[in-house]
This record gives sequence, structure tokens and C-alpha cells, in this order.
Amino acid sequence: MKYLSYLLFFIILSSCGNFQKTSESISKIPQIIIKTSNDKYDALLKYELKKLTKLFYQTKYKYELKANITFSYDTVMKIKGKNALKEMTIKLNYTLTNFSTNVKVIEDKIIRRTNYGSISSLYGSNKSENHMKERYVKKLSKTVINKIKFALTKIEN
Repeated sequence: MKYLSYLLFFIILSSCGNFQKTSESISKIPQIIIKTSNDKYDALLKYELKKLTKLFYQTKYKYELKANITFSYDTVMKIKGKNALKEMTIKLNYTLTNFSTNVKVIEDKIIRRTNYGSISSLYGSNKSENHMKERYVKKLSKTVINKIKFALTKIEN
């Protein structure tokens, strides 16, 4: 009797969930070919954009996305005898073009600024800086995809 009640509980519990993995937001993105330069962070940007649009094996493309990310640095505050607080500016330029008509659909840039520099060791500060760049590339790729979805929805309606 105990096993029967566990079995019934398991059947009822498993019938309540939907186990199909669906994503409406990804399915609404048309086929996009993504072009970036070959440096480390542009390659990571391309990978993240492909991951978000699920474009690893598509052959026919409707749009072309050209993206480029750059980093610039500036010293914000320096106190005598202490490490300087630095500011990193991350700039992502991207252009979405209709592949068949060669008409620009979106041409935009995203600029983000962040402060860093609280780690005193050289190895730790380099690792912190690289980790921060990777996080921003992932975050900005999501922002780009959302802006593209918005622009293409606006065009279709």
C-alpha cells in the first residue's frame, strides 16, 4: 500500500509539469549570419550571439550582423601610494543588414563604463580585468539580440 501511494504521488506530480524545452523568443529570430573580427573578445561575442540565436547549423540567411567590441581605459582616481582606480569603457558597434537587398536595418552602438582596480597584485588585476571583459561581452550580446528582436518586430508590424 505504501509503494502504491508513492507511485500515485509520482504519477500525479510528473503529470503536472511540462517537460518540453521550448523557447518562443529564440524561434522568432530570423536567420542571421554573424561576422566579427578574430580577436579573443570578438570571437566570444560571436559565440554568444550564435548561442542566443541557435545559428550553429543554418545555411540560408536573411540578415547579416556585423559586430565589433572595443575596450578603452582611463584612470579615474589616484591616491598617493595606493593603486589607481581605473575606468573601462566598453563600446560595441553593430550593424544589421538585409542579406538580399543590402539595406541597413539597424546601425547602433552600445557604450558601458565600469570602474575596477581594487586588486593590488598584477596577476589578480589581470584576471579580474579579463573576467570583467568576458562578463560584459556576454551581457552585451543579450542586449544586442533584444534590440534586434525589437527592431525586426517593429519592421514586421
